[in-house]
Amino acid sequence: MRLRFLPLLIFVLLLAAITWAYLPGVAGPTLLDDHSSLNALVGLEDNPEFGIEYIQGEQSGPLGRPVAMWTFVAERIYLGSDIAVTKSVNISIHLLNGVLVAWLLLLMFKPLQLSGAGYLAVVLAGIWLASPLWVSSVLYAVQRMALLSTSFMLMALVSYCYCRGVLHRPVQFFVTLAVPLVFVLLGVFTKENAIVVIPIMLVLELFWFQCRDHRGAQLSWFKRGVIFSIFIGAVALSLAFVLSLEGIAASYRGRDFTLPERLMTEARVLWDYVLQFVWPEVGRMGIYHDDFIISRSLWEPATTLPAILAWVGVGAATLVLGLGPWRWGKLVALVPAWYMLGHAVESTVLPLELYFEHRNYFPAIGLLLAPALLYGKAVRVWPETARPLLVYAGLAAGCLLFLTSSQAQVWSSRPLLAFNHVSGHPDSFRANTDMAVILASLGDYERAAEYSERASAVNPHRRSGDFGVRNMALACMANARVEAKDIASLGAEERRPLSSSLGLVVLVRMLEEDRCPRFDRFAFADRLESLYLGEEASARGNRSVYLGLALLENALQRFEYADQYIDIYLELLPGDVRALLMKLHFSAAMRDSAQVKKIIAQLQQLDAEGKLTERQRQTLALYLEN
Repeated sequence: MRLRFLPLLIFVLLLAAITWAYLPGVAGPTLLDDHSSLNALVGLEDNPEFGIEYIQGEQSGPLGRPVAMWTFVAERIYLGSDIAVTKSVNISIHLLNGVLVAWLLLLMFKPLQLSGAGYLAVVLAGIWLASPLWVSSVLYAVQRMALLSTSFMLMALVSYCYCRGVLHRPVQFFVTLAVPLVFVLLGVFTKENAIVVIPIMLVLELFWFQCRDHRGAQLSWFKRGVIFSIFIGAVALSLAFVLSLEGIAASYRGRDFTLPERLMTEARVLWDYVLQFVWPEVGRMGIYHDDFIISRSLWEPATTLPAILAWVGVGAATLVLGLGPWRWGKLVALVPAWYMLGHAVESTVLPLELYFEHRNYFPAIGLLLAPALLYGKAVRVWPETARPLLVYAGLAAGCLLFLTSSQAQVWSSRPLLAFNHVSGHPDSFRANTDMAVILASLGDYERAAEYSERASAVNPHRRSGDFGVRNMALACMANARVEAKDIASLGAEERRPLSSSLGLVVLVRMLEEDRCPRFDRFAFADRLESLYLGEEASARGNRSVYLGLALLENALQRFEYADQYIDIYLELLPGDVRALLMKLHFSAAMRDSAQVKKIIAQLQQLDAEGKLTERQRQTLALYLEN
């Protein structure tokens, strides 16, 4: 009786060890999308009524990801704004996912009648939990979307395993099937790629459970239904792809790669994900992978064609094994099927960035089935190998745990994390820029400028103006002087001197906080005015640049120039509420009462159409009172 609960005790100790490993990372910084997604929550503790507005206004995905947003809102209202709390919640979700993985594996092992199935489920879940590949997902606050969607996908699969227990009663089965479908919906509204759990559920049934009921009898009607569902889904997706091919190809215009180049590159990326899960190289791990080499042809780089051919071989083997008569062949087929289907949304045709570690969080669970099947075969032939194999697997989990612990230590410190990123990715624009910011904040402008120059050298969209503005922002951080000649020569070589407003917005924020006492802000603004307010001004920058320029002039209280910039922005994005409120502010500051009335009327019309948020309505109300 005592031994019966030993796997549970081991698993509890394992969860405690995972918590210990991740705990240092709780002290880590906010990063990248954390700022855009979480900064909007400021003040929510005092104005909880804005919570619904925040949930509805999130634009991270086509569905808005309201379930994930709800967790951020609830956390901010009830637990406060400390980023350590956010990271702690993420760790808790990761632990929950580990429990769900162990639970799912235990249910999947039941029909195989494996010796030591409980221990095997615990150890494999431990290997998955302890993988250092997930540190960048768990300790990157906004990746809660990936963590939580995985929770719902696992809940869908676990509940499905219980639903199929009543397959011999079809009506009851289809009624109870509503439970996993609810979890699928929750997953999709957490992050859209959770939709992949539906085809995974189908191949899980076809390859693993093989459409057998609780007595082991194969149900031909059910098998036909599963195969038909897979066929219909494949045909529907193929038709959707063909019909939308032109639009998909057009959506790549803002990328450094085409659709064929992305598909070729992803063949290599998917193998790299496998390698990093099976044999981790922690020096390359992190959130910056913009230096991953794009496959420009089948021969550039040389690993492109072998990677593609290898996946073609894996796909062919999956079909042969999955559709063949050999029972264990079907079980093996689920391993690549789960992995490839898990990546079907984010690693195929959509114009997303090429490489992010969190994309492998759910698909890698399928890879755990490979050692499980090897263990099953081994102990059937040599029963005495069961304990040694479990011990070796436990040691592997322990080794991974120490790697994860070291990575969590790195993630506990912004400077350590920046150094780790730039060491592992010396050709990454983002890693070099991040390192430059760290050095500037420490007062070392010379070394910061070196990293800034390296960032510019590897940036495919480099503009001399971006480089100049970034260095001026770094000089402000380091309290270094910006020479007048550098301001005067800014953007002189290019028609579109700025490709992004990011450096400009950072500089404006520091000017507003009066952190640049040695910077001639008016000379800087005059130089940009000479570049952007001449004829054909709209051809000199994208709309985000004009928004940044308007913010700059507003910080300097030169409202006439700010008004001109925001007018150009509104030409490029008519009816934008934020820009109209800014123009209302500028017009009021210039005492242009006619313009104020006109903008108020326009905003009231937009409000009547339901296009203003509660905060925007409150801002508008301030002008109506005057």
